[in-house]
Amino acid sequence: MRIAIIAVPRFAPDDLAWIDRIRSRYDPQRNVVAPHFTLVFPCKGAPVDAVLDYAAHVASQTEPVGFVLRSALAVKDTFTAASHVFLIPDEGSPAVVALHGSLNSGQLAPIARPDIPFTPHVTVAALADPEQAAAVADELNAGGVAIAGTIFAIDVLALDDKAVREISRIELGG
Repeated sequence: MRIAIIAVPRFAPDDLAWIDRIRSRYDPQRNVVAPHFTLVFPCKGAPVDAVLDYAAHVASQTEPVGFVLRSALAVKDTFTAASHVFLIPDEGSPAVVALHGSLNSGQLAPIARPDIPFTPHVTVAALADPEQAAAVADELNAGGVAIAGTIFAIDVLALDDKAVREISRIELGG
């Protein structure tokens, strides 16, 4: 079993529907997990209780994070030939980076994944063809992206080859 920590933001219903329409066309994870920011990349070997304790500690010191997704970016996958399309925040990006940094330090530093570059984003597409990913990103940018959201909680997940399961949702409380 692998453990990850994500944040599933709250979006206006129309914005969430827009994201879902894109994901329904291009994201095979659409029915597995809601649109989210990955804050701690999936890792093995972490005691669940320690992850939950540290995540609760960080969450208790963190205010809800407002952000605005302003652009789409095609990004090559770190480990495969696939590419992704990310929606990238402008406003609020430093706060998401700070939350990622806090969660990947302290007690969770041993499981941090420095081999995976962190760019705050919400994935809307996963494609085998990098040119298709670039075309999707260009299309989204041409239409304009301005989606406000707020992170009110973080979710600790258990992942295996067949499923993603929420272990705990921890409200931000700073």
